[in-house]
Amino acid sequence: MDVKAAEARTRQALRAIDALFEAHDVIRVTDRWDDPDLQRTVTEAEDEVMRELLVMRAIADEVAPDAHYKLAHHRDDAYHGFAMARAGVVEVLAELTTMEDIEAIVGPAGPKLAGSALHPEIWAVSARRWDSGHPDDAVRAASTAIELMLQERLGRHDEGGVGLAAAFAPDDPSERWPMRLRISGLKPGSRTWTSAHEGAVALIRGAFLFVRNLVSHPSPDLTEAEALERLALLSMLARMIESAEEQHLPEAR
Repeated sequence: MDVKAAEARTRQALRAIDALFEAHDVIRVTDRWDDPDLQRTVTEAEDEVMRELLVMRAIADEVAPDAHYKLAHHRDDAYHGFAMARAGVVEVLAELTTMEDIEAIVGPAGPKLAGSALHPEIWAVSARRWDSGHPDDAVRAASTAIELMLQERLGRHDEGGVGLAAAFAPDDPSERWPMRLRISGLKPGSRTWTSAHEGAVALIRGAFLFVRNLVSHPSPDLTEAEALERLALLSMLARMIESAEEQHLPEAR
């Protein structure tokens, strides 16, 4: 989020609400409740506030979710309608203007990874295990999901574990491997293409030799942070496998 832009827009919303209050005050002080010009001014001011509140609710969702309720209830009294909304806008503004101070004290929040943002295949097999307090089991199941994804893409179950890494080898298809998986968007045969496929082979080997083996054999239990890092790696591999193109062995003439 652009905090400065959000702060500027929040101040704009605050000015719009205050302008509406002023329009109401003119009618109240002059007792001109039936003046069509003043009524039009109030209506236009209300419309402007409504537009600003649409933006404010989106900003609040990011920085002050608790203020969303106030921003959605803006006709709380007959005279100064939008009073609750103004309180919500002030709350959002307070959050925005103190973010830098809070960050300086407690440090940056940094990126956050939600489990539901993982590849669907990885999330599907790991979510229940994770929620039941078994992160190691979640990683083990996700590793097995990678193995099954590769076997399904290749249409073969005679290979498993590290042997499946050869699917991404930069070598041409052969009788042993009549189909290879290729990372899309790279120029075939280029140095980048070759190194990317060698890296893919290494990553898949590492997923089985390091990630799966350590949760399948006696070893220290993973912390939640360690398990989440491994799930993120497996999720990346799942997306790589899913998006890969196929290179087949040419048919003999």
